[in-house]
Amino acid sequence: MTSILPRRHRGTRLLCLLLLVSPSLLLLSCGGGASQLSVSVRALSGSSIKGGKSPSYAVDVVNQGPGEVSGVGVRVDLPADFRYQSTNSIEIDRGVRTEATDPEVRSPAPQWALWTLSAPATTADGSVHRSVVRITFTALAAGKPGDYNVVAHAGSETGSSDVSSTPLAVHLSPASSLSSVVVAIQNSAHPGDTVTYRVTVLNDGTGPASGVNVLLSLASPLAFSRTASLQGNFSRTGSGDPTAGSLLVYYSGFTIPARGDGGPGRLAIVFDARVATGASSGRYTLTGQLTDSDGEVVAIDNAAPITVLGPTPPPSPSTAAGGAGGSPPPATPGY
Repeated sequence: MTSILPRRHRGTRLLCLLLLVSPSLLLLSCGGGASQLSVSVRALSGSSIKGGKSPSYAVDVVNQGPGEVSGVGVRVDLPADFRYQSTNSIEIDRGVRTEATDPEVRSPAPQWALWTLSAPATTADGSVHRSVVRITFTALAAGKPGDYNVVAHAGSETGSSDVSSTPLAVHLSPASSLSSVVVAIQNSAHPGDTVTYRVTVLNDGTGPASGVNVLLSLASPLAFSRTASLQGNFSRTGSGDPTAGSLLVYYSGFTIPARGDGGPGRLAIVFDARVATGASSGRYTLTGQLTDSDGEVVAIDNAAPITVLGPTPPPSPSTAAGGAGGSPPPATPGY
C-alpha cells in the first residue's frame, strides 16, 4: 500500500520502531505510549449514485490511545474513475494540525496531513474522551455502472503500521450525459426570408435520458414557422411542438438512448423561422436550454448567429432631386 505520510516524514516512523526496544526511550522520543488509530468512512449522499453527480463522504480518524499520536495522515482510495473535487470541512477534537497538506483536484486517491492527536482523557463521569479528525469531501462520480468500494486509510509517524477502514460499498447507476449543438443553416437573410435551424442533442452517458425537453427563444425579428424534420434514434411520448408565429420554440417528451457501439444517442430537430418584413439589420442569436426528468439542465447561450440585411434606405430628397450626379443642373444664363 502506498505510504500515507509525506516523503520527508517517513523516516520518523522507522526511528520510533527502532526505539521500541526501550519503552522509556519510546516515551521520551515518540510522545508517549504506543497508540492505535482507527479510521472509518461513510457516505453523506447515499450509497447509490449516478455518474456525473458529486457525492460527499466523511472520514473519521480516532486516536484509541493510550498515548498521544503525531504525524497523522489520511488517504482515501476512490473507485477507479471517481475523482476528488473539494474538501468541504475539517473538524478537529482534542488535536492540532501541524502541517496543511491537502489533495490535488481530480486525484483518485486524495491525501490529507498532518495532525497531532492527544491521548484519550477520562472525564468526571468516567467516560473516555478520544481525539478525532473528521474530514468531509466531495468527489465526481464516473465510470461504468456497477458496484465499487471506497476505503479510507490512516497512518502516523509514531505508529507501527497504517490502518484501513471497512470498505464502503457504492453502487454506480446508469446516467445520461446531454450536450447540444444549435446552428443556423444560413449565415444571413433579408426581411421576409425563411431561416432554417438545426438542433442536435447527444446523450454520451451510460443510461438513457428521459423526459428531454428543448426550449429555445428566438430574437424578436424572427418567429417560428414549421418543423421540417425530427431525426435520430430517440423515442417520444406525447407531441409538444411549437406554435407558428411564436418566439418560443418548445419540443418535449423525448427519450434519448445511452451511448452504444454506434456512438451517442441522438436527436436532431430541423425547423424554420421567418424574418419579419420590417426587421432591422443586425446580428441575431438564440438562447435556451435542455432539461430532462433527472433535473439535468444544459444551457444554450447566444447560439446560431445570423445577420439580417435590412432594407436599402430610400434616397434622400436632395439626392433624388439631383439625379444621378447628386447635384442640380447648372442654370442657363439669360441674354
